Amino acid sequence: MIMHRRRSLSFARSSFILGVLTYVFCWCFIGIILGVIGYVHGKIALQMMEREGNVQSNKWLAESGKLLSIIGVVVSIIVSILVIVLGK
Repeated sequence: MIMHRRRSLSFARSSFILGVLTYVFCWCFIGIILGVIGYVHGKIALQMMEREGNVQSNKWLAESGKLLSIIGVVVSIIVSILVIVLGK
């Protein structure tokens, strides 16, 4: 049980960190990849927390990671399009 909590916390942390890194790398396509991976990690963390009945432990970390990743991917796509269009 303790090992599952650590794993869900690890996924929640990585989701949050990848969501933040999406903004750092929003000027290139790496931001899109980081955002997708961050979203998937957040979703996995939330599923693990629900399975173990530990929904409230670090739910905010996983949810904020998912939200940062979604917004970061949108910003990365917009910035990438602007770089391609204005770069010509």
